Amino acid sequence: MKKIVTSLIAVFCFVTLYSQDLIVTTNRDSINCKVTKVDQDNIYYTSAGKENVIELIRVKTCLYNYYKQPRSVALPVAEEEPVQNVMESKNDEVYKRFRFAVSGGPSFRTYKVGDGLATVMSDYYRNLRSGFYLGGDATYFFSSTKGAGIKLSLYKASESIDDVWIIYNGAVISGKSSDDITLIYAGPSYTSHLLEIGDRSTLYFAASVGYIYYQNELYRVDYYKITGGAIGFALDFSYDFIVTDYLSLGLQLSLVNGTISKISQTDSQGQVTNYYWGEGVTRIDIGFG
Repeated sequence: MKKIVTSLIAVFCFVTLYSQDLIVTTNRDSINCKVTKVDQDNIYYTSAGKENVIELIRVKTCLYNYYKQPRSVALPVAEEEPVQNVMESKNDEVYKRFRFAVSGGPSFRTYKVGDGLATVMSDYYRNLRSGFYLGGDATYFFSSTKGAGIKLSLYKASESIDDVWIIYNGAVISGKSSDDITLIYAGPSYTSHLLEIGDRSTLYFAASVGYIYYQNELYRVDYYKITGGAIGFALDFSYDFIVTDYLSLGLQLSLVNGTISKISQTDSQGQVTNYYWGEGVTRIDIGFG
């Protein structure tokens, strides 16, 4: 008899301490289970004696010890205890730490072509405003909505025309005119996770202050190389559509702003001349990546 009573007490303690968790998916399905493990990408759980796994991206909420009540009919029923240990799949406990983005596409400089130019040269400088860019961003998120990193971008544009009449060494001569422009931007960035659009889309905003390097290899009958630099800033809006846990497709709209105020000019004989210059290098990038 004593052994029977001891066994019943042991069963009562086991059943009373038994607890069950609740997983609510993004589709609003409820899973009554026992969570056994949580890592950066998945939740592992046992349900109906079977081991299962679900991706965190599909989880809206995970409630630990949601059901905590005895299962014995013969013994007194304990009152349900309050919900404990709430975990949101997108809170500061579970999120991707790193975001690496590569993008590229058309880019447009915003300078205005001056009046008084011949039609052929006016068209030349308008065409030179259009180019393309390649960019890269690396971000470390120190919370689910805020991160810091580095931004890099390369802009290229070129244009050429033959038999253009220009003034060269005091004489009017005909020759080739061409520009091959390179702009490189590099700087630290701050990124904010603005909002989620549905279950698989995210909108980011990033701001950066950095350095713009300017280079133009040009011909005005003779060859010249012009270089300069300026402090600038960049603003990005990025839309990511999640394809897998580690890959997204994205669209990025960027503004890079700066003004070159001083340049160095090197001619074909290697002679260097420094002088002040006022050229805006502001541009708008439309990137895919």
